[in-house]
Amino acid sequence: MRKIRLLAGAAALCMALGAVLPAQVTAPVTAHAEVTQEGSTFTFDNAGEYVQFEIDLEFLYKPYWSSGDTNVATVTADGKKVTITAVGKGKTYIMATTDTGIALTQYDVVVKDDASAPVVDGEKSVLIGEFTLDSITNSAALAITGVDSKDVEWSSTDEAVATVDSEGNVRAVGKGKCTINGVYNGVTYYALVTSEYEPMHVTIPESKIGAIELSDKVPASKVKVNAPEGAEIDWSTTDDKVATVSDSGDITATGAGECRIYAQINGVRYYVEVTSTYTGKMLIGDANLDGKVTVADAVAILQSIANRDKYGLSPVGALNADVDGISGVTAKDALVILQFDAEVVTELPLAAEK
Repeated sequence: MRKIRLLAGAAALCMALGAVLPAQVTAPVTAHAEVTQEGSTFTFDNAGEYVQFEIDLEFLYKPYWSSGDTNVATVTADGKKVTITAVGKGKTYIMATTDTGIALTQYDVVVKDDASAPVVDGEKSVLIGEFTLDSITNSAALAITGVDSKDVEWSSTDEAVATVDSEGNVRAVGKGKCTINGVYNGVTYYALVTSEYEPMHVTIPESKIGAIELSDKVPASKVKVNAPEGAEIDWSTTDDKVATVSDSGDITATGAGECRIYAQINGVRYYVEVTSTYTGKMLIGDANLDGKVTVADAVAILQSIANRDKYGLSPVGALNADVDGISGVTAKDALVILQFDAEVVTELPLAAEK
């Protein structure tokens, strides 16, 4: 391997004259195999070999890299780091141009081997990059020269380290190493990823606002929080097998155990600790969920019918209130409960009407 320093001090003059000179590079920093560099020519013995080097283009324009024949060699660039990969036997060139097409620098590539790409695990494979991600630079975009990234089948060998979308955009998820593969026309193009990314764990402040006990006699309750007018409240439960909560803060027991009911408002989570001994045995007639059947339940039903928005029954209360043998809560249910309180009716609910 011969170290060559290619001068670009007269870059502006070369552009003015329409000439193309190689930019200043160091010797390859990484090579898959021994690659010969003579002047501005890279010679590969075998397809699948690659070379990486640092380049410093002394121009005011961002370089756009391309290959004259992607069946011979491909090129990718990550900042100043350039990767040239041999694909198949032949000769081509690798060129950097401006977005207006002005040539900035060019390298010739010769691949001696007849194979179109090395075979790895039964598939032809070509390296297209090697990079490190961290908490500051946590993403990268992969591309195969001359190929629309949307036509490539992208995947990650470890999505706990880095993920890749359908267009080749890579994002770090956690620490470790993985390989990003892109399959196109039977060839696997791959990039080696080292991730030093550490996810930020944001702690949401919490504040306890109460505790409730649920049972067969009192299987439901309601949480009230002081929220600014118009504020959205995000309700949730830590265990829906113990208790659920509605969008309006109605808590309903579903089983025995303990859980928390959360109300998240403007970045703060308020919670109620719930202890439930609920077994599923409802107290029919107990519309107001006070653990007994009295005139108060009839009043609760009539109030609910008169003003559902203000006095609406809870889901469990509505089930308990439906006692007249006809589906749905009506004033007749209130009448039956009054009759039960007066011992005119001795058992609830009444038999269903045919």
